[in-house]
Amino acid sequence: METITVARLLKPFALRGEIHAISLTEFPKDRFKKGRSFFAVKAGMDPIPLTLKSARGQGDAYLFAFEEIHSVEEAETLKGCDLNLNKEEAPLPEAKICSAEQSMNIRHLIYTRTSKKTRLSNVSTPKKDI
Repeated sequence: METITVARLLKPFALRGEIHAISLTEFPKDRFKKGRSFFAVKAGMDPIPLTLKSARGQGDAYLFAFEEIHSVEEAETLKGCDLNLNKEEAPLPEAKICSAEQSMNIRHLIYTRTSKKTRLSNVSTPKKDI
């Protein structure tokens, strides 16, 4: 099974076993969904399967809670681990995927900056032969 690293687990937080983490993915909203399965990986130890119970942002970091971790002592064992996700369960978000046919049909794209958003505008598309 091929995996990708999506976060680094840093240190326990509070008494319920939550743990601080730094996201290593460009798609945290797609990767950190409740119920998703991960593996905590660290050199010299077997991968630990984990199921995400909750994820919330805290500044530049995240606070994760896992179904299998119930105390600060259990969370301490994850300190310094990489949080890996099965690559098959980590497809790119739909907006980032473009089929070969779509790529060939799009001639020009203009990114127009609007108030706090970037809008993708299709300038011209090829006409079909009739």
